[in-house]
Amino acid sequence: MLKRLFREEKGFTLVELLIVMVILAILAMVAVPRFIDMRIEAQASSCRAAQQSLRTGIELYQYYNTLDSTTFPMPSNTLSDWNSALTKSYSFGNRTIGPFLRAEAKCPGGGNITIEAATLNVKCNLHP
Repeated sequence: MLKRLFREEKGFTLVELLIVMVILAILAMVAVPRFIDMRIEAQASSCRAAQQSLRTGIELYQYYNTLDSTTFPMPSNTLSDWNSALTKSYSFGNRTIGPFLRAEAKCPGGGNITIEAATLNVKCNLHP
């Protein structure tokens, strides 16, 4: 009678469950570092794009500042001042210029972006 009960019982053995757990642990050890590396690379790529957007925005800002009698206030070489200047629109008579950036540029990894507007040198301390 007992032999008959155990034959009909369905389920996994302890060995089978341990094998599955070992396989899942190995997969996790391989996959997790790859996802972390992908996140870091995505932050670096986003930061480089923000730096290039700042360079382009500063260049346009300086170009429009040399036209006709158009003069914008020149910000100091801080990221917050340039973000503020590049995200505004400027009106001169019947003409409106700007904004030169859609959104404020920043490093997603928390790095500090430094700007030297005279040479269009924009750098991040984390993602040069």
